[in-house]
Amino acid sequence: MTTVLWSRRTIQWSERLLGSDHIDQTTKDDLAAAYKALNPAELKRQIIKVQDKLFKFHINKQDMIRKEEPLQDISSTFSVSQ
Repeated sequence: MTTVLWSRRTIQWSERLLGSDHIDQTTKDDLAAAYKALNPAELKRQIIKVQDKLFKFHINKQDMIRKEEPLQDISSTFSVSQ
């Protein structure tokens, strides 16, 4: 005997919104138009571009922090006895 664990179809968020009685038709039309205008490949490219910028910013900031740190005076750490 086989058991089916997932028999129901997954409902997309857009289907839930557009099928809702709590949202007026004008808003549904605007949401549908915005959804149809989405380009997943372009969104992915934009996300990667922003992630790269954030990573470069982080690296540059770390370099600036390292340059601003004063060098410790190590002469007091070592005592030379003769």
